[in-house]
Amino acid sequence: MIDLSFISAEELATLFNLLIVTAIGGLWIMWARASRRQKRVEALLIATSEQLDEASRHLEEAMSHIQRIQRRESHTPDIPRPVSPEPKTTPLSIKQSRATPPPKNSPITSVLRMHREGYSPEDIAAGQDIELAKVKLMLKLHEHQAA
Repeated sequence: MIDLSFISAEELATLFNLLIVTAIGGLWIMWARASRRQKRVEALLIATSEQLDEASRHLEEAMSHIQRIQRRESHTPDIPRPVSPEPKTTPLSIKQSRATPPPKNSPITSVLRMHREGYSPEDIAAGQDIELAKVKLMLKLHEHQAA
C-alpha cells in the first residue's frame, strides 16, 4: 500500500480536483472531435444519397427508354430495310444509319443530329439544356441499339 501521509488532506483534495478537471477536459475534447467526425460522415452520407438519387433517376430514364424501344421493336414487322448509299464520313454514322430513327418530336433526335455534326456531349448538353449524364446516356443507348 502507498503511504500518502506526507501529503495533507487539502493537497490531496486539490490533486483529486485537478485530476477530475483534466478528465472532464479530455472527455470534452473527445466529444468535440467525435462531433466533428460525425458531421463529416453525415455530409458524406448526404452527398452519397444525392448521387444515388441521381443515378436512380438516370436508371429509371434508361429503363423507360429501353422499354419504349422494345415496345416499338415488338410492334414493327421485320421488313428488310433498303441499303442506304455510302454514309458520310465516320464509322459512328454507319452504326447510326442502321438504327431505327427516333420519333421526330423526341429530344434524342436533336442530340443525335448534333452528335453526328461533330458536337461534343458537353456542347450538346449546354445547347439543348439537358444534363450531361443524360446526353451521354442517350448516346450510349443509341449506340447500343445501332450495334
